[in-house]
Amino acid sequence: MRNISVILITLISVCITNAQPPDILWAKTFGGDGSDFGYCVQQTIEGGLIVAGKSSSNFDLIKTDESGNALWTQSFGNNFDQGRFVQQTSDGGYIITGKTKLSISDELDVLLIKTDETGNELWSRSFGGMNNDYGYSVQQTSDGGYIIAGMTFSEEMVYDVYLIKTDESGYLEWDQTYGRRNSDAGYSVLQTSDGGYIIAGSSFSTFYRGHNDFLLIKTDENGDQLWSRTLGGRLNDIARCIQQTTDGGFIIAGTTGFPLPESDDILLIKTDQDGNRLWHRTYGGIYDEKAECVQQTTDGGYIVAGWTFFSYPNAEDVYLIRLGNELGIKPHNNILITNFTLHPPHPNPFNPT
Repeated sequence: MRNISVILITLISVCITNAQPPDILWAKTFGGDGSDFGYCVQQTIEGGLIVAGKSSSNFDLIKTDESGNALWTQSFGNNFDQGRFVQQTSDGGYIITGKTKLSISDELDVLLIKTDETGNELWSRSFGGMNNDYGYSVQQTSDGGYIIAGMTFSEEMVYDVYLIKTDESGYLEWDQTYGRRNSDAGYSVLQTSDGGYIIAGSSFSTFYRGHNDFLLIKTDENGDQLWSRTLGGRLNDIARCIQQTTDGGFIIAGTTGFPLPESDDILLIKTDQDGNRLWHRTYGGIYDEKAECVQQTTDGGYIVAGWTFFSYPNAEDVYLIRLGNELGIKPHNNILITNFTLHPPHPNPFNPT
């Protein structure tokens, strides 16, 4: 039996909400026989947690109280299905996106599942074409529907960003793909204050020895592209999270480094409302540091959450960076957590083997 601790993501979710470096309050493991993995956790309106994860035979939704004690577990799909992201909806239920297929010979499709407040499935939808498609991020929109970002394998045998808009019942309203001559992926999507959408991800560049750049795509409310930007340098840069800031611009968190072990640092980029870079900062030490979340704080600063190797390759820490509005680093905690497995998006669109 291999259980996975959700303490890493739990601390990230709590720290983003409270904008304070936390102490370790508790650690929990969930799972049965075989391997069990946690992919996403969110704090719910009543103070508990909702966790999306994967077991050997299906994927699970786990609801806990504020102390991490499991209240219920619901299982969905088959051993080919995976829930990558979960968000609580306005009715108290949950929306999940990920990937699905019926058998090993089928292609993958984007999966969307809606549940009630106790995790009972209300409906399930899948989206995709003749090739593999993946969902990585979902948000409930102002009209009660849902916006999903991910990637799709194109006829040119590269990945494109895939954006899907549904109504409140999960039926397709429209979808759009965005891409260049090389592989592009969308890992985070947000409805913006103008009713449109902003997508953050990565774009494979033929320059600089074939590394990736941060990719930003801004659309109107119908998914028509208004602009796109690639932000990066000579290293391998991948955006994981985007938030709109109070000035109408955007803050993006991700990783930068050579595509080698022990080489990544956290990369934070601030843009104006048109995606033009205002500044960027990198943070890291001698081992890997990776950002998963960023949030603007009430004082105009930022908090970044991710993880770092404490003693490569045997232990990892939660890594929290608190930035003031003048971009000075305030004290943060490196919290030692051992014996867990962190699973990034798979497959890697730039190395899908």
